[in-house]
Amino acid sequence: MIKMQIIMDEGKILQEKKYDLAKIYETLDKFFVDNLGLVKGEDGFYLGSGAKTDFGNFGRAMWMFGKKAWFLENVDVWLYFNSDDSDNSDDFVIEDFKEYCLRKYKATA
Repeated sequence: MIKMQIIMDEGKILQEKKYDLAKIYETLDKFFVDNLGLVKGEDGFYLGSGAKTDFGNFGRAMWMFGKKAWFLENVDVWLYFNSDDSDNSDDFVIEDFKEYCLRKYKATA
């Protein structure tokens, strides 16, 4: 199973009033659910649907949002969970996409 968790820094967004928090979450839902066909879960999770394209779709999400300054500056948690290499579907390898993208793209973010 693969999944991704995205939690925006709601306090920062609401305080700065630069972006509309509801529209950010709406944009994320449209991208992950409507465009990629992934499943919206609870607590900021987007889940793979079991399709062969799930892995590639999560990769697309990283490239889509990983170079966007507005996203990186306002996301609090952005984690990728993968249990495909384990016999136990709850035994996840967890990667911090926020930290990865901040390091890799800091010159452009």
